[in-house]
Amino acid sequence: MPEKQTRKLAVVMFTDITGYDAMVQHDEAAVLEFVDILRNTLQQSTEAYNGQVITFYGNGSLSTYPSAINTVKCALRMQEACREHRIPLRIGLHLGDIVYRADSVYGDGVNVASRVQNQGIGGSILISGKLEQEISNHPEIQTKSLGHYKLKNVKKLTELYAITNPGLVVPTGHKRASTVKKLLAQGSLILLLLLLVGYFVFDNLYSPAQDTVVELREQQVAVRFQDFAQITDRLEIPSMASHWISNRLREIPGAHVVNYEDALTEPEVAIASAGVEKRREFAERTNAVTVLEGTIYRQSERLLFEAHIYNLESGESLQAFEVVECDVSDPMQGINDLGNKILGWWATKDDIVYSVPNYEAYLLFLEARSVWIEDVQKAEAKLKESITADTTFIDPYFLITELYSNNSDFVQRDSLLVLIKSRFKNLTPGQRSLLGVYEAEARGDLVQTYQSYQAELRSDPLDVFVNTAGMVQAVQFVNRPREAIYWFDMIPPETIDMTACTYCQARLRLATVAYLQLGDIDSAIYTATLIPPVSVRNMRYKLKPFAILNDTATVNGMITEFSAAHLGESSDHLYSDMAWRYKLLGRKDLVDHYAGFALSKLGNPDRAGEIAVECNYLLGNYQKVLQLVETSWPLSKFPDNEYVLMWTSRVYARTGTAEDRDHVVRLIENLNVSDPHDYGRSDYMLAVMSMIEGDRASALFLLKQAYQSGYQFSEFRYQNDIDLMPLFEDPEFLDLITPLQ
Repeated sequence: MPEKQTRKLAVVMFTDITGYDAMVQHDEAAVLEFVDILRNTLQQSTEAYNGQVITFYGNGSLSTYPSAINTVKCALRMQEACREHRIPLRIGLHLGDIVYRADSVYGDGVNVASRVQNQGIGGSILISGKLEQEISNHPEIQTKSLGHYKLKNVKKLTELYAITNPGLVVPTGHKRASTVKKLLAQGSLILLLLLLVGYFVFDNLYSPAQDTVVELREQQVAVRFQDFAQITDRLEIPSMASHWISNRLREIPGAHVVNYEDALTEPEVAIASAGVEKRREFAERTNAVTVLEGTIYRQSERLLFEAHIYNLESGESLQAFEVVECDVSDPMQGINDLGNKILGWWATKDDIVYSVPNYEAYLLFLEARSVWIEDVQKAEAKLKESITADTTFIDPYFLITELYSNNSDFVQRDSLLVLIKSRFKNLTPGQRSLLGVYEAEARGDLVQTYQSYQAELRSDPLDVFVNTAGMVQAVQFVNRPREAIYWFDMIPPETIDMTACTYCQARLRLATVAYLQLGDIDSAIYTATLIPPVSVRNMRYKLKPFAILNDTATVNGMITEFSAAHLGESSDHLYSDMAWRYKLLGRKDLVDHYAGFALSKLGNPDRAGEIAVECNYLLGNYQKVLQLVETSWPLSKFPDNEYVLMWTSRVYARTGTAEDRDHVVRLIENLNVSDPHDYGRSDYMLAVMSMIEGDRASALFLLKQAYQSGYQFSEFRYQNDIDLMPLFEDPEFLDLITPLQ
């Protein structure tokens, strides 16, 4: 019998290690290691994105995928891994009709994908125009047209695109070559001669060595420093210099600066003098035209900093800066002096001065960032120490402002904003913009806060801390899940040590929520599995995708494993959380199961606590809720406690007398009047009461008031609130929860 054939529309991926044969001759053992890494990377990435590996042939592979966007994400993940191991991989993708037969695939779609890959270079991802159309509505994927190509055995010209996301190499020059070939084929000799003469004139008039100073300043530059001082306890100096000067250069209009982390690969190599191939490789990888390369030397107890701007094509020095020196104990002074010389030259004026902190203040600031979520008290202490060490260093002021805001310590935050404005009179544009972010948040203007932060985010999107803050605002301030994923994909989670970077775990939690909102359950499962199971908070997000799939076996197994590994941390909250999730999903049987199980684990059913209150409310035991609240937090003693008012108001809206209801409404309204930092919480509580009572119009009005006053989106509010479920399909409510739609 003939073998069964299946024809499908699919995305085909070809990969290939460039220069493979030469590499084998040079170092066969290293190449074999590359092959093993590539095989593992291909297998893991393809499985993660639901693809199928058809063939792996040592230096390359053929695989197919059902989803266009997932194929591109798979290719991005593979290139990220290959960059880490310095494997020069090129990838070609095409969407087309293919035939599956036995373990092989055939058809025109396979042929085109192979030809697309052949046009690439190491570190690149090329795609066909047909595939580009399929992903054009995904802003997280950036593309650039390379022109139309005549591919072998393909009748029509094919437009090719390069994926230009950060870190990828973008081929250049193909469009010119294809144009020349076309002219030759058409016999347009005169036109071709004119083209060549024009190119010759252009190339000579505008070669980098003859650029004016203004043109030099407008070129893309990479900043990197090498350390020859070898001060063992000052290992961060080159990174600090590169980071600080790169960030300050970005604030100058017209300056185009490569992300400093990309520029600092192979820190032991002097790029400018490393030879033509190394410079070309560096230029292709960073898209830089020039490199600002500095060196740090030591003479006795002094540090010397020098820097040049080099053209990456010729290696020629285009600008030299005067050597500066400082004491070994204060390297930031040297960075400050050299940075001001570079910045002053770049901005064509001498009056730009940036306040660089002393070394200890900067280290304390970095230490605070590293424990940002894990240990808030330690972060606050380190930021205060940083300010004490250098009162002119503005960054810790901004970060501690954010800390106070996150902890609802609004009085401290407002006092600090006043201090910043009085102490720092000459702010840079970037600093003024960031101050505007915190002032907008203090006013409760979530949209303005988000919009103001975009400038900070765009200036350094590959800074994990800045990027994560952007994700937080996209999800919690303006409910834009697609944008959160855009920023998330810029820094693949595989490149971060999640156990060491605790605030990085928030990236995975936010991405999981965003994917679920977008209906991308597969991606949500992928990010959820990467969340370290180290806390109840993390576990809540790990469980979400499986709860939506009604996979109670997995949910129960994960909670059991967590309970066994974290005996000191109660898992009861996870059961009550699952009951809440299933209430939103309309699964009363599972609500009863998980809420009942959580209560049974408490031992004493009359024992007050958040779990008992929440579970009894979910089960409809409203009088029990009032009894539990009154036992632990009597309304007479806690008339302004948000938790007490929230549950009491919901129960009274359902079962209370008119007198009970009016009393709690007065307490909530008084809260709004007496607390200048209410930020919409009282309006939100009143909105929920109105909805429970069936007053849809009042509920919608009050919800709008709440959001406009600063009440953020969260995992239990708005579209995640069980008492607002009747509004979930209401067009007015949908407009409310998508404020920037």
